[in-house]
Amino acid sequence: MLFDLCFVVAVAFLAAELHHGIAAGHPLAAITAYALLFIPIWWAWMSYTWFATAFSHDDPLTRVRTFAQMGGVLALAGRSHRRAGASWCRSPSRMP
Repeated sequence: MLFDLCFVVAVAFLAAELHHGIAAGHPLAAITAYALLFIPIWWAWMSYTWFATAFSHDDPLTRVRTFAQMGGVLALAGRSHRRAGASWCRSPSRMP
């Protein structure tokens, strides 16, 4: 459950960035950045879900890898405003 919620948080953050970009008057850049960042997040979730269903392992190494993937997805979502490279994605409250 926590694993799936990490992906929900990542997609929600990307959706908020999409909203801010469209509201700032940059719809094409916002949609492009959203698509380029959403696809790897969705692909990681889909691939891991398939893997976990096909090969049900519950060993310590699999758990460590699962936590590493959760951290990676949250880091990707948290840094998406820098990856997008648009000034409309940065708010004054965010660290540079």
